[in-house]
Amino acid sequence: MTATNDSLNAALNPRDGRALLNSYDDAQTFYQQLENELVPKWEHLMSTRIFRALMGDEPVGVELLQLYLIESYHYVKHNAQHQALAVWQKDVRDRDFMRAALRHALEEVDHDQMALRDLERMGIERERVIRSEPLAETMGFTGYLYYLVTRDNPVGRLGYSIWAEGTQKMGPVLINRIKNKYGIADDKKISFFAAHATLDMKHGEECRRSIERFARTPEDQYAVRVAAHTTLKLFINVLEAVYDRYLEVKAGASLLRELPAEVGVNSSGFRL
Repeated sequence: MTATNDSLNAALNPRDGRALLNSYDDAQTFYQQLENELVPKWEHLMSTRIFRALMGDEPVGVELLQLYLIESYHYVKHNAQHQALAVWQKDVRDRDFMRAALRHALEEVDHDQMALRDLERMGIERERVIRSEPLAETMGFTGYLYYLVTRDNPVGRLGYSIWAEGTQKMGPVLINRIKNKYGIADDKKISFFAAHATLDMKHGEECRRSIERFARTPEDQYAVRVAAHTTLKLFINVLEAVYDRYLEVKAGASLLRELPAEVGVNSSGFRL
C-alpha cells in the first residue's frame, strides 16, 4: 500500500493526520481496518512534544536527537530477539510462520548499531551508550514485547510491526526536517533514520502479507489488534519520556544515565 505524496505532509499537522493513513485504495481487510483504528494514536504520536519539535521550524537542541537515538538503541537491540522468540510457543508444524518470523528476526540484527554509529559521529562514545540505563518507559515498552511472545499469543507481535514498520509513510519528511534543522548534509550521519525509511518500506509490505496470512482466526486477529494498540501507546510514552529527559538535560543533567562503575555489561549491552 502506498500513501499519496500529499498525505506525507500530513505528518506535519496532527489535525491532518487522518489523511496520512486513510489515503489507501485497498479493500477493508482486517489489516486495513486495524490501520484505520490506529489513526487516533498516530494523531497522538504526531502531537507529542518531540515530534512537533523535530518537525517544526523552531530551533531545538541536538540533545533531543541524541536522546532519541540513545533510547532507540536500547529498544532496537532487543527487536531481533523477541521477534525470534515468537516461534517458541507456536506449533512446531507451523513452519511457514517459523520461517517468516526467523527471517524477519535476522533482518533486525545490527539495527541498533546504526544508532550507535550515528551517536559516535555526534561525538558520543559507543561504550558510554552501551553502559547507559534506558528510561523506565523504554524498559516497559521492551518488556511488554517479550511478554507478548513468551506468555501471550506470539502472532500478536505482528501488531507491533504494523506501525513500527509503517513509519516509511512519514520517513522522508522526517529525514529532511532533521537534516535541515541540524545542518546535516550526508544521510550517513543519520543512518538510523535513513536506513529505516528504506527498510521499513519493504518490511511494511511483508507485515501486511504476514497479517493476512497468519492472523486469520478471531483469536489471532484479537491478539494482533491488542498488541498494535498497546505497543503504539507504550511507544508514545517513550517519546514523551525522551522529551522530559531533554528538558532535564537542558537544565544541567547528564545526557547519559550511566551505570555505576562496579556494574558490568556484556558485549550486547546487557547488565551481567
